[in-house]
Parts: sequence; C-alpha cells; structure tokens
Amino acid sequence: MRSHHDIGGMIAGPVDRTVTATPRWARLAEALRSLIDSRYCLHEQRRRIEELGPGDYARLGYHELRITALAKALAEKNIVSEDELVRRMAELRDRNGES
Repeated sequence: MRSHHDIGGMIAGPVDRTVTATPRWARLAEALRSLIDSRYCLHEQRRRIEELGPGDYARLGYHELRITALAKALAEKNIVSEDELVRRMAELRDRNGES
C-alpha cells in the first residue's frame, strides 16, 4: 500500500516548469541544515518529510516541507525549543515587515 508521499508513476497532471527565485529564508534554512549536518542527515530529513501528514505534504511547497522537517528535528533534538523557533520567526517577520 502506498503512503501519501509515494506518488511515483501516478497521474499528477502537468508539471509547472516556471522557474522562480529561491526565497532568502529557504537559502538560510539550507545553510542551517548544512551547518548541523552531522546531527541531521539527508536521510533523516527525507524521513521527517515523509512523516508529515497528507494535508501538510500536499499543501506545502518544496522549501516549506524541508524547513518544517528541520524545525521538528531541531525541537525534538533539543537544539532549539519550539517556543524559541516561533518567537524568533515572529521577530524576523516583524523586522522584515511581513505578515
């Protein structure tokens, strides 16, 4: 039986080939993931993304899936608390004038 993330070979409609710039936050998130690589490997990231529920998996984009998995790993490994992540994200949104 397939899981919600296993869509290989299924009819998914046309692929959007529009090239868009990678958001700054996504580049920073990838840098962070690289910095903690010895404590969070690619296979673990893939597993955490696959463990997201079907709603989140379908709703989130590529970079959002990766940052969500990273945030969960940081909190679960007690590297950064979930409260600290939420607070810091709010500070960054305020500083950048985002809603």
